[in-house]
Amino acid sequence: MTLFSRRLAIVLLAGGLLAEERPAPVRLVTIGNSFAANATFFLREIGDHQGAPVEVTPANIGGCDLARHARHLRAFYEDPGGAESRPYRDAARPERGAYSLVEALESADPDYVTLQQFSGDSYKPETFEPYAGELVAEIRRHAPRARILALQTWAYRADHPWFASGELTQEKMFSGLREAYGRLAANYGLGVLPVGEAFQIARSTALWRFVHPDPAFDYAHPAPGSLPDQSGSLVVGWSWRKAGAGPQTLALDAKHANTAGRYLGACVLHEVLTGRSALGLAWRPEGLSEAQAESLRMAAHLAVFARGAR
Repeated sequence: MTLFSRRLAIVLLAGGLLAEERPAPVRLVTIGNSFAANATFFLREIGDHQGAPVEVTPANIGGCDLARHARHLRAFYEDPGGAESRPYRDAARPERGAYSLVEALESADPDYVTLQQFSGDSYKPETFEPYAGELVAEIRRHAPRARILALQTWAYRADHPWFASGELTQEKMFSGLREAYGRLAANYGLGVLPVGEAFQIARSTALWRFVHPDPAFDYAHPAPGSLPDQSGSLVVGWSWRKAGAGPQTLALDAKHANTAGRYLGACVLHEVLTGRSALGLAWRPEGLSEAQAESLRMAAHLAVFARGAR
C-alpha cells in the first residue's frame, strides 16, 4: 500500500467514525397552528447544542383547529391534487411547495407526531371530536411506528380581553385545557407534551409573575413608541404595529409566545422527544438572562417530571 493510499484509508475511516458519532435526528411532524410553531421555534438550536437533534416537518396553519385539519384530510381522499388537499408549507424548505398531511406523514417517517386543538377552543373538550379520532386513525395508518403526543397549549396572558368579565380566568382556561388534553390522551392512548403546565409552573415563580395593568402607563392615550411594563410575560403582549399605509397603533397579543415562552415550550418538547433533561442545557436565546433561562428550564423539567412524560 502506498503512502497516499494509507492516508486515504485513514481519512475514510475517520470520516466513517465521525459519521457514526453523529446521532440520527428525532423526526417530528406537528399537526397544529401557530402554537405548534411557537413551541418548536427553538428546537433546532436546542437539539444542536444538546447533541440530540430534532427534525421538524410542520403541518401547521395559523388559527387552524382540529375540524379544519380533518376537512383538509378528507379533501385529499376526494381530490389528492386539489389546493384544499395540500394546504401545508414548510418555511424552512420553501422549494418543497404545498403538501398534504398524508404526504407529510409518509415522507417524514416520523418518530413522533403532535396533535393540538386551536388554542381558543383547547379548554372545551366538546370541540375535539370527532375530528381528533379521525386524525389519530390516519396518523396510525400513514405513520404506524410514530408515537402520537397531545401538544398541550397554554392559557392566555392574564390581561387577555376574554378575562375582563371574570367569567373566564387564566386559571379556569388552564384547568379546562389540561382536562381536555388529558381526555384526548386517555381516549386514544397518547402521550402528553405538558407545555401548558410548564407555563403555569413558570407563572407561579417570581421571575415570571406578570402584573397588570401598569399603573404608570396611559393605555387610553399612549405616547408613540411607549410600552407598559411587561416584565414576567411569557407571551408577546403589547407592541406597536403598522397596518398598511396607516399610522402605527398599540396592539395586544396576549396569546402567542415571546422568546421566553418559545424557549420554555421547546425545552419541554426536547426533553420528552429525546430523553435529555432540560436542566443540562447550557444554550439560551439572545434576550434571556442566565437566571431567566435557568428558571424556564426548571419549569419545563418539573412539568415533564410531574407528567412522567419522558
